[in-house]
Amino acid sequence: MNKILFSVFIFTFFYVYEIFPKTDTLTIMYYNLLNYPGSTMQRVKYLQTIVHFIKPDIMAVTELQSAEGADTILKYAFNTRGINYYKRAEFTDGYDSDNLLFYNSVKISLKSQDTIQTALRLINEYMLYYNNQISIDNKDTVFLDMFSMHLKSDANSQQKRYEEILKLKNHFSNKQNFTNVFAGGDMNFYTSEEPAYDLIVNNGLKSLYDPVNTPGDWSDNPVFSNLHSQSTRVRAFEGGTIGGLDDRFDFIFVSNDVLNGFNKLSYIPNSFIVFGNDGQHFNDSITAPPSNPLISDSVINALHNMADHLPVIMKVKVSLPDNENIVGCKDLFISEYLEGSNSNQGLEIYNPTGNDKELSNYTARIFHNGNIFPSVTLKLKGTLPSGKFFVVANANATLQNLQNVKDTATVSFSYTGNSALALYRNDTLIDIIGKIGENPPSGWSVPGGSTMNFTLRRKTDVRQGNSNWEESKNEWDVFSMDDDSDFGKHLSVCRDCNLSFSSNISPVVCSDSSNGKIDINPFSNFPPYSMIWSNGASTEDISQLLPGKYYFLLKDKLGCAISDTLLVNLISSPMAILADKKDVCSNGCDGFIQVAVGGGTNPIKYKWNDPFGQNTNKAKSLCKGTYTLTVSDIKNCVDKISYEIIEWPKPVASYAYSKQSKKVFFTNTSSYADKFYWDFGDGQMDSISDPVHQYLSLGTYQVTYIASNDCTSDTSKLPVNVLLGLEDASLNKNFYTPKIHYNPELNILTAWLYENHCDTKFIVSDLTGSDLLSGILPAFTSSISIPCSSLSSGIYYVRIVEKNKLYFVLIPIIK
Repeated sequence: MNKILFSVFIFTFFYVYEIFPKTDTLTIMYYNLLNYPGSTMQRVKYLQTIVHFIKPDIMAVTELQSAEGADTILKYAFNTRGINYYKRAEFTDGYDSDNLLFYNSVKISLKSQDTIQTALRLINEYMLYYNNQISIDNKDTVFLDMFSMHLKSDANSQQKRYEEILKLKNHFSNKQNFTNVFAGGDMNFYTSEEPAYDLIVNNGLKSLYDPVNTPGDWSDNPVFSNLHSQSTRVRAFEGGTIGGLDDRFDFIFVSNDVLNGFNKLSYIPNSFIVFGNDGQHFNDSITAPPSNPLISDSVINALHNMADHLPVIMKVKVSLPDNENIVGCKDLFISEYLEGSNSNQGLEIYNPTGNDKELSNYTARIFHNGNIFPSVTLKLKGTLPSGKFFVVANANATLQNLQNVKDTATVSFSYTGNSALALYRNDTLIDIIGKIGENPPSGWSVPGGSTMNFTLRRKTDVRQGNSNWEESKNEWDVFSMDDDSDFGKHLSVCRDCNLSFSSNISPVVCSDSSNGKIDINPFSNFPPYSMIWSNGASTEDISQLLPGKYYFLLKDKLGCAISDTLLVNLISSPMAILADKKDVCSNGCDGFIQVAVGGGTNPIKYKWNDPFGQNTNKAKSLCKGTYTLTVSDIKNCVDKISYEIIEWPKPVASYAYSKQSKKVFFTNTSSYADKFYWDFGDGQMDSISDPVHQYLSLGTYQVTYIASNDCTSDTSKLPVNVLLGLEDASLNKNFYTPKIHYNPELNILTAWLYENHCDTKFIVSDLTGSDLLSGILPAFTSSISIPCSSLSSGIYYVRIVEKNKLYFVLIPIIK
């Protein structure tokens, strides 16, 4: 096993973040779990191996039996090995096997779920959204509409599958938003000519698309061997189908916007795969040679043991804002409001955008005494630069700072705490304080104060105005009456962020350890900081980590945010792998064990527990016994493994065989042998354990079989009679049909032939093919009789052979 070696112990990164990563990738997986949990929950260990290798962000499953099974999967397959951020949807118990969805809650949240009833099973719908906090705040996040289904099986159930998909398409017809749709599962399609498949991909504006776009007759067709998802097996266990990979039953269909990236989500070309299928195991088990070159044997074995289906996966790209801290910073908004003593009233309007704004399109309007029409409309003038402020105030205001920063062109701007103040772009309301049409005596309440006799400052993480006061009243910090100290100084995440961080990452040293560490050092002009990690930690530094990716969200006091992923690498332990071994003969001590070592950090040390205490990768002069090797590296990472030197017993050669006409199937039943030699008695030889040999002509052959090991050998010889089988009875048509009769009183078999025949051999054999009786019928002789006193009651073969002609028949002998 090859391991990557790392020579640097501390990895240091420095990030200056005003730009948020532009994209993220989601791995989506659909998987038939073969009626999990069935009779045992233990298959979850195989699923754990699979999901920790694939690391799906979304996994939709079919053939789930119970909520208990769902909880077992969540706890023991997903949230293990230091991971605790996977969640699941609510389990819905339908009238057959069920579907469910699991998801990475760091990246994904579940908004809602629903079901579609069909005649056989439920189709489950899950509405998800991507966890980009700023986009969520601005109602601009990415939504995914996931459907999971298991259609009716059997090649003769096309109409039932069509009716199930018709239910799904009727559901689509009732949806107002048909965006970012994924529909998949165990579809049981045999061909793209099926009506249900056609209904999916040809339905006007609400059609779905097969991302691999490979129509055809998929079933039992080697042309599509890389797309087959069932069966992983050729032998039956834990239920399920056998027969090897020969059916494409598992699909993921997507809407056009996913295929082409129209709604912030796009299919990554060529990312759809049938996981575990390398295209080399058509009609065979996935564990059969050759080994899958891209996936480890442990994962292949887990796929084989978990289910008879392979999972299908695809990757999609999520398009994120170029700058997280300016998402939503698209238009002017009110950043400060002062309602003070006497005539001290003022309003600060802020330009959070990256461009200068022409103010002639904007008006500030005052609605006095609950009026629904503005009492005052102030048309703004001039140009407001990016990041700057426009302040309007009562002309008689006495507060010095307010006087210094207000727009001097404003003649009259007077209001009270129960007057609604609104900012319009043309005739569109874009921000408001209070409610138009209301006249509360003490103003409108806000947390910590009200709009009367207080100064209100917009929180620094607010990025846009809000026309709904019930929502926006929580966006203000409250200060004492006549506090004008911040007018003209508003800070905002839109323009004032300088948050950055550096990190020190200590890799995990030694396999199976959890000693990794990440130290984050944030910097901005606005401490303190808040931190959320994907493993649930909320501190800047995290430790006792396993190898893997760790996501975090860092914020400062201003509300500026950084989201990123850091990788904790592994400096692996050395791993000893058996390279060669020699066992010994009786009382021998010339055995040896040789290992190769992968991973670890040089220099590597070896220590054997043999009598000589050998310290190289090859221990020699070993007798029968068990020997333990301890391998260590310079970082004190250790691997310990034991090997056994066996004493070869004398081999015992034996075999069995079965016949099919001239083809003989040999089964090796020897003991203590690892080398095999076959002489089939017709000049042909072989050296495999269980050969199949085709004889070219009929007859009896002496088969010699030699079983051996490194010490000695044993020989077995048996005659093999190659007779004409019933399946070859058509050969009888080349022969004039003789009459054969058994006379129980005389205990003889008699055959009558036509008179002009050549010398003809008459042979009686048992059902194993062993010849028991024979005789010669001379040319032109009409009959031959053979005594049967040596035969017991039973069924016997009778062969009558004349030159290249053969007659074969079964004769009952009853005594």
